[in-house]
Amino acid sequence: MKPFPHSWALLALSALALTVAAMSPSFAVRSEPGDMTAAPGAASVFLEYVGQVGGDINAVAVQGNYAYVGMGPYVVVVDVSNPAKPVEVGRVGLYSDQWYARPWVLTVVGNYVYVADASGGMRVVSVADPGKPVEVGAYTAAGLHVMDIAVVGGYAYLATWPGGLRVLDVANPAHPVEVGYYKNCDDTFCWWANRVAVSGDYAFVVATSRDENTGEHSWMDVIDVSDPTHPYYVTRGDDNDSCEDVVVADGYAYVTSYLGLDVVDVTHPTHPQSVGSVSTSPLRGATSVTVQGHYVYFTGNYYPTQAYGLKVVSVANPAHPAVVGVYDVPGSWAADLAVAGSYAYAAAANGLQIVEIADPTQLRQAGVYDATLVAEDVAVAGASAYVVDDKGLWVVDVANVSKPVRKGFTGTGSPSDVQVAGNYAYVAAKWDGMRVVNVANAAAPIEVGFYVTPGWVLEIALNGGLAYLADYYGGLRVVDVANPPKPVELGFLDTPGEQTDLSVAGSYAYLAEGYGGGLRIVNVANPAKPVEVGSLDTPGSVYDLALVGHYVYLVDDLYPAATRLRVVDVSVPAQPTEVASYPFDAADIAIAGKYAFLAGGLDGVRVLDITDPVHPVEVAHYDTPGDAQGVTVAGDYVYVADRNGGLLILRLQTSPTRTPTPTAPAGGQTVGAYQTGMAPVIDGDLSDWANAGFLSVDAFTAQTIVGAVPSPTDLSTLVRATWTGQAVYLAFQIDDDAIVNDSAEVWNDDEIEVGFDGLRDLIGSGADDHQYTVNADGRRTDRAIPTGDFLAATRQVPGGWVVEMAIPASDLQAGALVSGKRMGFNLGFNDDDDGGARDTHMFWQSDDTYSVKHDWGAIVLLSQIVYPPTATPTPTRTPTPTWTPTQTGTPTPTGTSTPSATPTPTATATPTPSNTPTETPTATPAVRQIWLPLLRNGTSSPQ
Repeated sequence: MKPFPHSWALLALSALALTVAAMSPSFAVRSEPGDMTAAPGAASVFLEYVGQVGGDINAVAVQGNYAYVGMGPYVVVVDVSNPAKPVEVGRVGLYSDQWYARPWVLTVVGNYVYVADASGGMRVVSVADPGKPVEVGAYTAAGLHVMDIAVVGGYAYLATWPGGLRVLDVANPAHPVEVGYYKNCDDTFCWWANRVAVSGDYAFVVATSRDENTGEHSWMDVIDVSDPTHPYYVTRGDDNDSCEDVVVADGYAYVTSYLGLDVVDVTHPTHPQSVGSVSTSPLRGATSVTVQGHYVYFTGNYYPTQAYGLKVVSVANPAHPAVVGVYDVPGSWAADLAVAGSYAYAAAANGLQIVEIADPTQLRQAGVYDATLVAEDVAVAGASAYVVDDKGLWVVDVANVSKPVRKGFTGTGSPSDVQVAGNYAYVAAKWDGMRVVNVANAAAPIEVGFYVTPGWVLEIALNGGLAYLADYYGGLRVVDVANPPKPVELGFLDTPGEQTDLSVAGSYAYLAEGYGGGLRIVNVANPAKPVEVGSLDTPGSVYDLALVGHYVYLVDDLYPAATRLRVVDVSVPAQPTEVASYPFDAADIAIAGKYAFLAGGLDGVRVLDITDPVHPVEVAHYDTPGDAQGVTVAGDYVYVADRNGGLLILRLQTSPTRTPTPTAPAGGQTVGAYQTGMAPVIDGDLSDWANAGFLSVDAFTAQTIVGAVPSPTDLSTLVRATWTGQAVYLAFQIDDDAIVNDSAEVWNDDEIEVGFDGLRDLIGSGADDHQYTVNADGRRTDRAIPTGDFLAATRQVPGGWVVEMAIPASDLQAGALVSGKRMGFNLGFNDDDDGGARDTHMFWQSDDTYSVKHDWGAIVLLSQIVYPPTATPTPTRTPTPTWTPTQTGTPTPTGTSTPSATPTPTATATPTPSNTPTETPTATPAVRQIWLPLLRNGTSSPQ
């Protein structure tokens, strides 16, 4: 649904919101509605993935006879041996409920496709059998967007926001391990990596900084990666302040920018020299660049009034590059580009465009593969879903909801809404009015009628043979559609505001109005003479509404404050009365039974229990891969028009002790911990963790921050994990420039927190639920009660402190520790810099580690046996606690919830651990240590 007529403006704002929210530490706090958190009895409701179709095409890579295409959440394998007739042969869905996760860049090496999946991290797909691609590995880190990948010599070099350049060992592609990184940050800005190319011992990185004082700047940096575990900055190679992409070949770096192409001599990488440039007007904003022979090819997508598509520059003389060819992608822009042999492959809004480049001065289309569907809104009738995108109406067969299939299409202008009755679909086509489409033949829908209004038709409501149109500045229009091919207007009402949405029930129409119009209630008992009978002026602009019983739910865009979901009692139409409001955003609302479903744009889909309409309770949330704009419910299924994520089909499930499905679990990121043949010693020395991967939690990757983190040296943490059959082991390396331990309350000093929901039952008060805490001075608690039931050791080191923990299975009470076990998991960090109360409370996921929540992360136990990097491991180790707990004051939980009882400790003796893990390696420890820092949501284990 697109309630505002300027859809291009909303798209730009969405992109801006994504960039700001994902990159700026000031936006790291995720604010959940205070009165809409899940009630204890409602925690078993969840959304699970069922099926998906379409999306936009963003990425392409080519190897041999196959093109690998990133479309929506898919990697699609297309046989291009005959470029005139490209044929899809296989696909794999990289499903994720991470915000804006979708294939952004693809790199093919041998039998593997490495996918830069934006917020979904790096994904690895095996294409050994092109007809059956399968995801085999992944690397993610909370808060990092992987934007580009170069794979050279067994290492993957990742350009990430805001994590800079990350280096992964991919000798085993199924188990990528981070081994090094370069991230230039200080108190005022952080260096982000947008694109990366690697040649020899150097990485050439298009970098961006966002300085709070001087704004955004882009350039190319040269990074020495001769030792991939310790990359370091060498020099700045191109500083034109608007770099977009880079490719390196034969001693030259070709850098695209906002205005053109720069040629940089990097024969001596430590002393790069700019030798030539060329303006690329009218094609601007190069999105992708590649080189073949003496030609550079690049794509662009800026300025809709100027040329889109592909441009070719001759660099036979690098000092004098010259444009020799231009190809205008039909009616579209191109986001990514690959060149192989005599063809260029452009990933474009109108599909994969295959362009013949045998003569670079005479470019022509050779073929096209198009399976796109950028869904704006959806309606469902029978076994068909009717989806509008920015070009027209699609009919999608959903008889098999797990495998929806595009059946037919017809162009209908610029649609924003669709309603269906009988054999006809009624499309709100903005300035093109209302279009009537006969859908009796799903494979060949055909427009049979239309009605053009004075304004822009944004929404349609059907009731009793009549179509009610929200006509933006044209008011309410009532149209007779008894004869669908010949709609006839019966009456209208021109109200003061701009109509953005409407609902009709009985004798009343309920209108949402933007720009201060609020809610208007119109009596339509006489369709020829609609009469306004009541109104409610809201503080902002209402752009969506839904009616249930005698309550209307309004989405009121109260700028600059938070958007508000307002509940209005309309039992007396002449006197609508607001009875409640909540901070919530939605582009569309659908009501089914006791649930309201909110399509929240980049925030995905939220489900509210409206059993009590005045006090809705959030019971489920699913972060869709795209930009959720429309939602409807049919039977047990929720259909989401997810824009670039295509049409997404979810199922609402209820279960008291559910086991999350591998494809779409509730909650946040997932940490993977491999089994170890020999447990680390709990002594505060992390040398026996030296080769393990890590999870980084800092101001850029934490989901919630209460307080401030002025710099990485103030508070940032590397976290490691492993396990045996007897215990889970965690190690923390904390950067902290001021270590303070002066409070009786553990949460007011420097402290780490580890939340466990061992059974993942979301109950929060069972024996499997824990909030383990360790202070810098060694104090330990479980749910605020001093304890010796787990082992911990701390040690102060230059610039911070370290923690090691061993948590016995007997204390976790989560059942046997076995491969594949998944437990609810979250991390929190308290920082006190100046004594007294804490200054900062930071959370990896969600917003606490105490009140078990659906949006916590998870830890999954993986079966790969790994060993510490010691030449001769000691077969038996007996961890010894290094601290005798003493407690003063009355403990209180560090989270937001309070236990029903507050015990007071009565003993201060040295505790005896309830479990002393003892392990004996079962094999010679010749396997190098590998530990997957962070798995994508839904990955139970690598295959």
